[in-house]
Parts: sequence; C-alpha cells; structure tokens
Amino acid sequence: MTSLRRLTKEFEALEKNPLDFCEVAPAADKLSAEATLQGPPGTPYANGVWTLDLTFPENYPFKAPTVTFRTEIKHPNVKTDTGEVCPEVFFPNWSPTMNVRLVLSNVREVLKNPVVETPLEAELAELFANDRPKFDKLVKDHVKGLGKKKK
Repeated sequence: MTSLRRLTKEFEALEKNPLDFCEVAPAADKLSAEATLQGPPGTPYANGVWTLDLTFPENYPFKAPTVTFRTEIKHPNVKTDTGEVCPEVFFPNWSPTMNVRLVLSNVREVLKNPVVETPLEAELAELFANDRPKFDKLVKDHVKGLGKKKK
C-alpha cells in the first residue's frame, strides 16, 4: 500500500510539473506506466521518440522499477531484441530517495552518455568507443527508419 501511495504522489507531481523531454501516463493501478521519451538534442538520438514501459515492484521505492524500451533502440546499454535496460547502468546505487522523475532523467542521461564498460550490446559499445562517427550514423539511420515506420 505504501508503494501505491508513493507512486500516486510521484505521478501527481509529474503532472503538475512535467518533464520537458518526456510524457508519462500511469496505468489505472499506478504500478506501471508508459513513458514517451524524446531523444536528447545534440545526440544521434535527437530526432527520435521512444515508448518505454515502467513496472514498479510491490516494494517500490526500496527496489528500482523495471524499465523496458518498447520502441527498438540502438544503444550499448539496451538489449536491441528485448528493450531490456541494464539497471546497474541506469539506476546505480538505487535508494528509496529516488523517484520516477529521476528514473526518466537517468534514462535520458544514459542516452547522452552510454556506459561502454558494462554493455548489454557489446558490438554497439565497441563501435561507440572506437568509431564514434560510424556509431552516430548507425543510430541516426535507425532513428530515420523509426519515422518511416510511423507513416
């Protein structure tokens, strides 16, 4: 019950003071949510929009939510085929003081600055570390493809 009360307050706070890069739609039960995240400016993700699923455990905020990219993304810290994120990268040192706003901000920050030392997609991490222009082109081409799929 504490989780539900806490999540209700967090979602209300996001509604009153929304993030400028993300929209969040909590499910009726408040134990899950859908977020629409815009790619950060100045990155190869800049023109992309991704849908994320957030699932909150019963013992939230003592345990981090599960975040999954529903829209495919090319990123060293996200499994391409499942959308799974590496919690150690996206939510290092999780504590009960963290919240939904911080989770979404961390996701955006990792889009800006991938952590290549602990990748879920080793080939993308290697490309990012050793041939940044080629990595950027791969991501930009993927982002363009996402736009074509919507039409």
